[in-house]
Order: sequence, then structure tokens, then C-alpha cells
Amino acid sequence: MKKHISTLFVFIGFWLLTSTTYAANWEKIDSTRKADWFFDTDSIRYELKHDDLTNQDVPDTTKITYWEKAVIPDKVLEDAKKNAYKTHKILATKYRLRIITLSLPHRTFTVHESIQYTPYWIILFHDTKESSERIVPGTRGEKIYNVIREYARTHYDQLVKNAYGN
Repeated sequence: MKKHISTLFVFIGFWLLTSTTYAANWEKIDSTRKADWFFDTDSIRYELKHDDLTNQDVPDTTKITYWEKAVIPDKVLEDAKKNAYKTHKILATKYRLRIITLSLPHRTFTVHESIQYTPYWIILFHDTKESSERIVPGTRGEKIYNVIREYARTHYDQLVKNAYGN
């Protein structure tokens, strides 16, 4: 009986692990002492726009939407906890996921949704209020803009396919 129960737990654990790790394919964008940034290559896509001539939705190659993940290193979390008494706050964010649309001609990004998680993937904060910002030259934002733009250029067919949900 114990063998059956332990086999069941191994199977359930394996199933949960494979279903969560398959959900996204994260490619690194940038890394600093304070965080590592990634984007999901499985869901990056061009937005669609309506073409009046053909009366169809067509890819808008000037707008790229993608999921971004920021991962805070354990050392940074430990340091924040040590210094929490100074600010009377506990800084527990380990992961931040955001869905972002870049506007290439306007050099802006719009955050549609932002979710912050603990190291155990418990939601700390979930915001669906949209906000837009300009891409400032020489910043991490510009570096991310350039990486995403280049990825879109070299993976055009994939972004078109993802735009249609295929």
C-alpha cells in the first residue's frame, strides 16, 4: 500500500512539474546585480490591425506584444530582508511578470498587466491598469526594446503565427 501511495505522489509531482515548466520558454534579455530579465518566446507576437482593403485582420509589425519576467536574485532578497527593519517593510518579491506592447515607431512601451510573486509563486500584487512610457536612450528599457525588435525581425514568421493564435 505504501508503495502505491509513494508511486502516486511521484506521478502527481512529475505531472505538476512538467505542466508548469512547459508553460513558457524564457529567453534572457538582460542581467544586472539586482535582477535578470527574460521574455517568453512562445507567446511573443505582432498585434493585429484591420485592413479595410481586404476587410481582414493583418499583422501590425509596428506593435510587438510579449510577456516579460524579472527574477530577483536570492542575495538581493536576503539583503532586503536584513535591511527591512530600516523601512518597516518586508520586500518579498522574487518574480515579476508583465505583459507589454512595444510601439516601434513611437518608441514607447505599454504595460497591460503586472503580477508580483513571492519565491513560492504566491501573488503579492496584481495590477491591470495600463501605463505607457517612452523608451529613454541609454537605459535598460532601450536595451530590452532593441532585443525584442531584433528577435521580431529574425523570427517574423513565428510572430505572425502567434498573432493569429496558432
